[in-house]
Amino acid sequence: ASAMTASNRRAAMGSWIEQLSLMSAAFLAIQLCPDRRRFIMLVVVLAAVGATVAAKSYWRVAVEGPRDVADFEAHRLERLAQLGRDADTPEAQIVEARLRDWSAKGFYGLANPFGSMLIVLGFVAAGLAIDKFRAAAAARGLAKAGKEPPARQGALSREVEPTGVAAVVAALAAIGILAVIPLTRSEGAMIGAAVAAAALLAVLIWGKALAKRWRAWAAGVVAALALALAAMVIYGITRDSLPTKTMTVRWYYWTASAKMIADRPLLGVGPGNFANAYLK
Repeated sequence: ASAMTASNRRAAMGSWIEQLSLMSAAFLAIQLCPDRRRFIMLVVVLAAVGATVAAKSYWRVAVEGPRDVADFEAHRLERLAQLGRDADTPEAQIVEARLRDWSAKGFYGLANPFGSMLIVLGFVAAGLAIDKFRAAAAARGLAKAGKEPPARQGALSREVEPTGVAAVVAALAAIGILAVIPLTRSEGAMIGAAVAAAALLAVLIWGKALAKRWRAWAAGVVAALALALAAMVIYGITRDSLPTKTMTVRWYYWTASAKMIADRPLLGVGPGNFANAYLK
């Protein structure tokens, strides 16, 4: 209904279809989680996606980025004209900044959302590696204890343990993915990755204790996030800005969104129509 009443109906319908497809994909992925075998398959696919976008990112930073920057510097006015931008205007400055940006973006147009995705994919691969290393160690332990069948014990003494190979591959994928995050030059992604790494370390060290009282710990994390959000809102209301230029821009997005909701509380401005409504 919101898309049908938007000022730019074509953009709204395209955005609606895109969001619907993402939610459908998320729903299908959730169906894989209750079954361990299917869940591991999902994790393996996500780790492989992470390795793919990481490889693309290294190529971007090493080859594509410098090449594009050199091309723009050599044909600045021509490239701006192709994009419909007049030189020495605020719009041209924004375009120039993006064209001169060599940071890793994967297949995205911006580094911030790509950095957010890398956090998920990188720690998925890290979790897979940890699981495989534990499984390989358990298999070796059974073999040394003589609990494997005699034929299997002989095979273990002569062959490379497949689970160990999988663990090494997953570990290399995790390292390769997470190493891209600094190349995005996204401060939010780097801070988020540091928090995720600290959480992973805490789980590895105190995992059993956390599992016994996971509801209390989950409630504590939610409460901490709520307090942080409240502090951020109070700071923003009193100063009409947030620390760092990037967060201040987000604050303007949020306050403008509040006005949009106030103007059209039922249907909103329509998917994909934020830009025009924000300028108003």
